[in-house]
Amino acid sequence: MSLIGLKSAAAAGAYELLGLTYRFSHLEGVERFEEIYASGSSMILSFWHSRILGCSRYVHKIVFRARGLPPHVLISRSRDGELIARWIERGGASTSRGSSSRGGSAALRDVLRTLRRRPHAVVTTPDGPRGPDRRAQPGTILLAQMTGVPIFPMSFAAGRSWRLRSWDRFILPKPFTRLAIVVGDPIAVPREAGKEERERLRVELEEGIRRADARAAEALGVEV
Repeated sequence: MSLIGLKSAAAAGAYELLGLTYRFSHLEGVERFEEIYASGSSMILSFWHSRILGCSRYVHKIVFRARGLPPHVLISRSRDGELIARWIERGGASTSRGSSSRGGSAALRDVLRTLRRRPHAVVTTPDGPRGPDRRAQPGTILLAQMTGVPIFPMSFAAGRSWRLRSWDRFILPKPFTRLAIVVGDPIAVPREAGKEERERLRVELEEGIRRADARAAEALGVEV
């Protein structure tokens, strides 16, 4: 096994062990997914890069394992992205590799092919892979326009956590802590949307995720 393979296996194991200790004590807006589940459709879940661990835990445990909608994750072609992709794939998700800075068009085409085969919960981190922090790039809006799939802004907060010294101040929930999950109103991007409308919807997505950040933090009495 390669070094990246070993690291991804270790990360997947640590994540699974940590995840077993987390408790979802506040769920807000998740009922918005019910229509998606009932109709057998796809959806796009969009949250900040710093919120990957808590949000992905919910996606894996509830959206995938409990409700049967497999995740498909857009990940950058960076070295870190390779590690994350292998870690995610070990958990049963599929991936497309690309970002706003490299390989974005190929990644969008790959997502389109994936959604033609069967419905998925597509996961995007619109400020990744290199920031600016909590600033949505246009890729998620373009993806929704091309696929006709609604975007759900999403966030989480942890009762106790570590904040890493990374560009996004990545949130690592401590063991046995409570998690709050908040999902905002869905955003539909019309097929005929022009540049100005796409920019308006990009801002709407950015503000929607930030509102979810604030609501999740408020629910647990922690800082955003």
